[in-house]
Amino acid sequence: MRKFLRMFLVCFMALFCGTVMAQEVTLDFTTNDLWSLPVNSANKATASASFSNGTYSITLAAADGYYFNTDGYLMLGKSGSTLTFTAFNDFGI
Repeated sequence: MRKFLRMFLVCFMALFCGTVMAQEVTLDFTTNDLWSLPVNSANKATASASFSNGTYSITLAAADGYYFNTDGYLMLGKSGSTLTFTAFNDFGI
């Protein structure tokens, strides 16, 4: 019984700490004003490059290409595409 209670406490603390330290981030790609992504499929890029909106940074790479669609979408190629986010470490403390 003692082992069960100890394991329950450990699981509860892990769950509690995980939710307290969770961070929600919303990246807005509806405009390209801050990101400076390549615009339209005619200008798409394939090489790995970093982009920033002033607060957060992303790194894009795509064998088929990536670009900002004028309808407000970030377009990535289907095959071999990566979207990498920087580490988020601001816990508001």
